Amino acid sequence: GKLKAAQELASIQAESGRYNLENVQDLAAYTAAVEYIQILYTNSMIAMQEKIVKAQQKNVTYAQNLVKADILPPYMKNWADVAYKQAQTTLQNLQLTKENSLLALKSASGMELESELLVANKLDENFGIPVFNENDTKNGDVRVLQGKLREAETAEKLSGTIGKPNIFAVGNVQLFRKELPIIIPPWMVGIEMQWSVFDAEKKSRNLSAKALVEETSLLIDQKQKTTELALATTRNRIVSLKAQTETLDAARRETYTTTEMVRKRMENSLSSIKDVNDALQLQYDAEKLYYTSLMTLQTAVATYYFLQGNPVQITQHIP
Repeated sequence: GKLKAAQELASIQAESGRYNLENVQDLAAYTAAVEYIQILYTNSMIAMQEKIVKAQQKNVTYAQNLVKADILPPYMKNWADVAYKQAQTTLQNLQLTKENSLLALKSASGMELESELLVANKLDENFGIPVFNENDTKNGDVRVLQGKLREAETAEKLSGTIGKPNIFAVGNVQLFRKELPIIIPPWMVGIEMQWSVFDAEKKSRNLSAKALVEETSLLIDQKQKTTELALATTRNRIVSLKAQTETLDAARRETYTTTEMVRKRMENSLSSIKDVNDALQLQYDAEKLYYTSLMTLQTAVATYYFLQGNPVQITQHIP
């Protein structure tokens, strides 16, 4: 009846509210994970850049000695000075970037911006791709829409009961019979019925409820297809990024060898300070490409889990 339908609607609305809350929590967890991965990336870049700064500092010292020995003209030492300052500036910028990322992570995690938060971990260079299981998808948006569908179905059921009569059991007992004829009993039990003979809005209300059910069902179908497509494309992107990251890893390791060879040639007066600076810049560019690809890979995996409705799963893959 009406009462049962109203109780069912209230229960479903409470469940729908829980889905909304879980969806917001999932988004917050995903946002925090992405910000955290960004910090891991910055930490990796800072560690790499600190090595570049030390290498450039050695170049400056070596160039000074060559100038004193009249082996290197003074203007060549300027290349080393400029490269060293650029390396220091890049390191300072990375440190500021980390500070901004920490603020973003605090905000995403609901922490006070003034609170202390230390993140020293770096990107995991042995990061592996997860086992894909798209049969266990519980996308938050789909769950919210499914809750709305159950609301709409119950509301449709409730609208159909509005035109039915209201039936009440009534009773009365008269304790004092002073004013009543003797033939009237001191008690009364009966049934009261209320029925709307004409309701001009009934048909319109029923049609609106039915249309809402159909529209919500269509939205669920569209969202499920969109989610399936997003999962498939994200899965393919993860596989592609994994292969790309491995290629860039091999490339950056080659730059280590190149830099060392150029340095030894410089020590034997076969290469210039500028050649060493160029080699270090090439090494920096290769490292940055590698770490950017690794960060993008980990972010794609976090996105995959978010689309599945389980964003905290990424914590099993990152330090």
